[in-house]
Amino acid sequence: MTSSAAWSSSDPTVAVIDTTGLATPIDNGQVVIQATVGSVIGSTGLTVTPGQLDAIITPVINTGGGGDPNQKAIAVGSDGFTRFVTADASGQVVFVRCLDTDCVTSNSTTFPTGLVEYYSMSIGPGDLARVAYDVFTSSDQPPYNSKVYFIQCNDVDCGSFTSTFVDTGSGVVSVASNGGTSYIVYDDGNDNDIPTVNSQGIGLATCTGSSCGTTHIVSFNADRTLMGAITLDANGNPILVYNDSGDEYINVPDTVHYYANGTDTVISSHGSQCCQMDVEMGPDGFARVLFPAHDNAMDFVQCADAVCATNTVNGFPNGGDAGLSLAVATDGTPSIEFGSGMGTVNVDYILCTKPDCSKYSDQIVPGTWGNQYEISVALDQKGLPRMIAQAQGSSQNQPGPHDHVRTPPPDHLVVLSDDTNPADCMNCTTVARIIRYSEVDVNEKNVGTISTKEQFASIGPNTCNTAVNTSQTSLIKVAF
Repeated sequence: MTSSAAWSSSDPTVAVIDTTGLATPIDNGQVVIQATVGSVIGSTGLTVTPGQLDAIITPVINTGGGGDPNQKAIAVGSDGFTRFVTADASGQVVFVRCLDTDCVTSNSTTFPTGLVEYYSMSIGPGDLARVAYDVFTSSDQPPYNSKVYFIQCNDVDCGSFTSTFVDTGSGVVSVASNGGTSYIVYDDGNDNDIPTVNSQGIGLATCTGSSCGTTHIVSFNADRTLMGAITLDANGNPILVYNDSGDEYINVPDTVHYYANGTDTVISSHGSQCCQMDVEMGPDGFARVLFPAHDNAMDFVQCADAVCATNTVNGFPNGGDAGLSLAVATDGTPSIEFGSGMGTVNVDYILCTKPDCSKYSDQIVPGTWGNQYEISVALDQKGLPRMIAQAQGSSQNQPGPHDHVRTPPPDHLVVLSDDTNPADCMNCTTVARIIRYSEVDVNEKNVGTISTKEQFASIGPNTCNTAVNTSQTSLIKVAF
């Protein structure tokens, strides 16, 4: 029926509709969608409104400062509670362990680090945190080197810890851990203001206990600190992504590299030197990469092999000069938190509804935010996002508290089926199943089995007029 219908929108500036009857929102407003088959005309109203994330937001700690987390600054422990790192007003790294689901109560430890530039954290065995950071070394003459350090916590609150000097470099710190071993990617160049031969580079540190060994990966001529991120493959081997020597100020884009097991693959020539980038493994054993794009946007790469030589790239129109963070659920669904804007800061949560992010929903995280870079996202045991974001203080330039953001599980699901010929409703084009969340056996948004009566309601002008009940068992993929 949909293929034989002529579809139209009363206002294409609000929403457009294609020949299959799929409507795409463009802007806020109201529109009438009409379908015509011969002399039969059906229509329905559609309202497009800005989406706002249903979230529980808790102010956790006001350090009077903040910084630039690189890739991951947040994790969820085996107890289901969040841990994260930030920086205080003097630039020292602060570790926070939440004592409940919404982080209403928490413990914190300040490390005597000195003035940090970038920091990252992961969780090792026993829920013990691993923290990597770099400290700026002031000098009025080049090279302006930073020093990279690694902290291994000895208890869950990091009251006791071991600090290890890793290398002299210039920032771009990101850490991932596998058992007793942690890996750190960092810029091991000298951070000169003027590009010189091999002035920047990517280094990989391997830390076990209080000992860290380093490997130089590649050198570049660049006048700015490189950006990078790290994750581990299914065998616990490090996978790096990093940018090279483009220059956004003279309109030269970066090249984005994917490095795994000694193989370096260029996955994009469309990168930007700005801000964070991120990499996570998918359930298929291949990586997903998120990075700021050169045209003030954000690109997502879904790798299809171990070295990402085969990949799919999809872009988001928003991003650019922004902080960003990526998490991937066990069913392959990517979640993204990003902050954007100068002065007025926005924090958004993107849930990709396709594994390659060719389709996604973008929701605004409610609040008044003060730092577009102080963001990070992780998923809890149910695959729901936990995020941190820094609120605005008493004035626009005054940092406020670091907020913990959690999306609660829904009390109901609306599941769409694309079955054009469901057994109980012939000629229905799309069927919406509205069920109670408690009736679904869902493991982190994976396929769930429903063995309960479902209320079927038809959608669209060319569908059944009455809803029907059925007690049949359905195997569906749930997305919320």
